[in-house]
Amino acid sequence: MRSFLKFMMAGTVLAMSSTAIPAQQGPAVTVTVTAMGKDKSAPPPIPANEVVVRLDNKVRPIVSWVPSQGGGAGLDLAIVVDDSITPRAADRWSEMQSFVRSLPAETRVGVAYADYGATHFEQDFTTTHEQAAKAFRIPSALSGSTNGTFDAVRDLIKKWPATRSRREILLISSGIDLDNGVSDTDPNRNMELQSLIDEAERSGIVIYTIYASSPGPESHNAFLVMNGQGCLGRLAAETGGDAFFQGLETPVSFQPFLDEIHTLLGQQYLLTFTAEPRPKPDFSHLKVIPESHSIQLIAPDHVYISGGGK
Repeated sequence: MRSFLKFMMAGTVLAMSSTAIPAQQGPAVTVTVTAMGKDKSAPPPIPANEVVVRLDNKVRPIVSWVPSQGGGAGLDLAIVVDDSITPRAADRWSEMQSFVRSLPAETRVGVAYADYGATHFEQDFTTTHEQAAKAFRIPSALSGSTNGTFDAVRDLIKKWPATRSRREILLISSGIDLDNGVSDTDPNRNMELQSLIDEAERSGIVIYTIYASSPGPESHNAFLVMNGQGCLGRLAAETGGDAFFQGLETPVSFQPFLDEIHTLLGQQYLLTFTAEPRPKPDFSHLKVIPESHSIQLIAPDHVYISGGGK
């Protein structure tokens, strides 16, 4: 079930072909792009010359387009569990473990828990997937730990070393962040959420989210639950990922969502293009458009362009 509301974000195009395309002057920007065919099916290979990159509605030259399948676009995946979600979520950990074990052997997986504005790794990034699968524990569901979830993920991103691989996050959370009170749980007013989106787009990190309820009274408040799901949806949409939920409670099974995420991770490209030089760094709106109308390319809504040029 693709919860997304889909904010219809076309974008995450990954580089599909590392053919030698002459580099142009201007800062280089690299993003992850996900390709989908009709009915979410796997599309055929997409050559770079069938992709158009628009930055602030201006066409920009592609430097490289590298596919995730056998093309050298490796993957670092951080699975982040909100430590405030219901301990019953651990009933789904066998599904999470199977998901981790099913990832390509070269994928580096880390398992972390988020609380009070920081993330703590139970297992640092490793290609030993059995080791990562064993790192899941029962959420603590500490009182008040619903505060700071988005700050915690931002903390992880800021400490995440740059790499030539794709960097992506799977966040399991209620999406309810009470740092600034109930009114600011609104997805359009939550400043912690906005800061996280900015940091993810600045760093080229794609975020997927799965909703799981908290055990506190907020889980019985439909207003807060819908705001939390709205925050998770916006976070995924604007970073080029996807959000998944089932009603207003923890899904009976994560398996359908994990299967879809697994499929999407295998349909990605690393796209590098050049932006126009600019005097000051700033965000620009990105759109990655396929030549074929039967294919959708999902990318982050904005990218960060460094300054210092004319």
